[in-house]
Amino acid sequence: KAELAHDPRAFANEWDERNKQFHLALIDNCQSPRLIETVSTFYDLTRRYRLMAYAQSDIDHHAWLHRSTSEHAAIMAAALEGNAQRASDTLHAHVTKGLDQAEVEMIAWGTAKRNGQPG
Repeated sequence: KAELAHDPRAFANEWDERNKQFHLALIDNCQSPRLIETVSTFYDLTRRYRLMAYAQSDIDHHAWLHRSTSEHAAIMAAALEGNAQRASDTLHAHVTKGLDQAEVEMIAWGTAKRNGQPG
């Protein structure tokens, strides 16, 4: 939606909901309601970290969105081709790419808080 381009918070929320739907669609045919519920719950529990990452003012939001879209396309292509190994490897790289940066950000935030600085 065009109006989302002018409201980064609304865009991030919309993107996150669409991202969740994409990831749930990947497992929708697994015939395991418990797995789907677990993934959905985990996604919801980690939402604040994705939104915090998106809110960083020093990131290029257009490049970030393009990279995310490209990664989703690669995951979808592998899944639709039935290439489970490639789909798994691509999905793993996609969901773990931000973990190192998130850890760095949390350590910096904790250090700032201990030093009485805003996080």
